[in-house]
Amino acid sequence: MEPAVDPLVFLGSLVTLVAGAAVLSLVRRAGREAKRNAAARADSARDLPPAPPTITPLGALPEPSVREEDGPLRQGLIVEFPIPLARTPAFSLKPLALTLQQAAPDPEVWHKTGDAEFDRAYLIECHHRSFVERWATPEARAAVARIHALVGADGFEISLAGNGLRIRTRRRLPEPEREPLVEACRTVARGVFAALGCPVDEEPGLRFVPVEQIDRAPGTCQVCGEAIESGPVACARCGTPSHADCWRYAGGCSTYGCGGQECRP
Repeated sequence: MEPAVDPLVFLGSLVTLVAGAAVLSLVRRAGREAKRNAAARADSARDLPPAPPTITPLGALPEPSVREEDGPLRQGLIVEFPIPLARTPAFSLKPLALTLQQAAPDPEVWHKTGDAEFDRAYLIECHHRSFVERWATPEARAAVARIHALVGADGFEISLAGNGLRIRTRRRLPEPEREPLVEACRTVARGVFAALGCPVDEEPGLRFVPVEQIDRAPGTCQVCGEAIESGPVACARCGTPSHADCWRYAGGCSTYGCGGQECRP
């Protein structure tokens, strides 16, 4: 006759088995999440070339939408600019003092501008150092300081993701103070468009110019901005030169409006 199984022993074994399975599931899930994050960082690093392509200006700066945020946890304004580009780098800027109260910044994406006073006051996070370097002009940094002066200690956040540039304040400004804020946001947006390689033209409308009128240094690749020292290719349609691998990266001619898909040595 087989001995009876102690219910308590059986229950303990069952709990141990279930707990072990749960821990194993969590470990596997964390591993998959780490791999996805690493892949996302790698994909993000490939999203943009190290320097912006030379593109015909897109036209006037898009008019931003301005709306009030009236939630239980947020009281402020959102100024948002649409960006008609397929891919943009993830970018965010916040006052450093407010950020350190929440969590330590990630050193892999934390970039400084070289302006010691600005870098002590603000945290910039972006996977593309070259984008930060192109954006952080004296005009853009001064506009950020103006936004900060208007909203005060309540803080703000500038973020670029998807197809939009968003400036969110944590304080709702009265009407007389909104126009200076929006104008400072416009300056930030102009810098973002220029850093993306598509500077805005203050004259409304889209301009097309003959390719021979485009001012570019001889032997310079329009995709990466580097000199073409060996193995160049040229668009069979307009003659624009580029590196062979940059041609493949762009999927064709980098001159805006050309659309050429064939190249020649």
